[in-house]
Amino acid sequence: MIIYDPRSYSDILLRWEGSVLPQVLLHLVGTGIVSIVATIAQAQPDINFDMPDEGHKIFGFLVGFLLVFRSTIAYNRFWNGRGFLNGLQNASMEFMRNVCMFASSEAGWGKDPEKAEALKAKRQTFRRLITQLMLIAALKLRGTLGVPKRSSESDEGAVESPLASSTNVSGWELPAWLVIAQTHPLFTQKDVEGYTTAGGNAIFLCMRQISHEVFPLFKEKHYPHVNMLRTTVGHIKDILGIFGQCAAISDTPIPFPYVQMAKVFTIMFLYTLPFALVTELGGFTIVAVWILALGYFGLDAIATEMEDPFGLDINDLDTKELVQEIEQGSRILLEQLEKEPQMIYDIEVFFD
Repeated sequence: MIIYDPRSYSDILLRWEGSVLPQVLLHLVGTGIVSIVATIAQAQPDINFDMPDEGHKIFGFLVGFLLVFRSTIAYNRFWNGRGFLNGLQNASMEFMRNVCMFASSEAGWGKDPEKAEALKAKRQTFRRLITQLMLIAALKLRGTLGVPKRSSESDEGAVESPLASSTNVSGWELPAWLVIAQTHPLFTQKDVEGYTTAGGNAIFLCMRQISHEVFPLFKEKHYPHVNMLRTTVGHIKDILGIFGQCAAISDTPIPFPYVQMAKVFTIMFLYTLPFALVTELGGFTIVAVWILALGYFGLDAIATEMEDPFGLDINDLDTKELVQEIEQGSRILLEQLEKEPQMIYDIEVFFD
């Protein structure tokens, strides 16, 4: 996602990276050619494009309505996506603070110095799993998670997918992130094997692992009351629910017929516009058409950019940053609790 200074005209007007202008240039060339043809034709004595333009004005109003409505929907999807990412971060950190409070040998509940090392290991396990969960969620939303396949299922004549680059786990063709996970300290060998066999349900397997780590704390009386356990479980449910809302945005585009008709009407309007303007504007027709084409096609390109806020485009929301903040926040939390440095997990390698 591009961070810019909204008060700097030079930073905004002269920036090419992330702009929709490259997507509009082809249409500017096309409408410019049509405008030139219309201007030359109008100059011929036996050709006259003098026609009532009321119908074309109504057509332009319809196209504008379609584009503005689509852009509004796309912006709402983008802004909701930003809010959902914040919700994921908050729910994840609340979960970590909650379990660290109760999975502590100094908390008073279930206090037992002999279990200090076991509880320390459990806190570190929670940190690993919650970071894994956010990583898998981010990769899923970006569309780069992939699905492990048995080697026998791969088509020998097919072009190899960039997500499938290893068969280190016996009999399986792994996505790139699982290949990295085999040697990454964030994952154990058991984790890798579990996510391999889980297929496309890796995130639900991770949620189940977290739940299985939580409930023993209640049995060992680290939770003084069942309502406190329900609070912890509630954070897990919140994470799953918010991820579902993010996935709904990522997996459900704006209905195709609407997008198709908006583009068809936009092209029809702007490529016939020169013939409606040339009688009044003459040689200046191309200027007016370019201004309108930049606005209409630019608005359509903006809606396309915002429609899926979790992708890989430069203007999409940075899901990698979400994982890094969870990794850093959970590490600082444990360092404050245990008064010793914690391992730093390199998340960058999963997004390269």
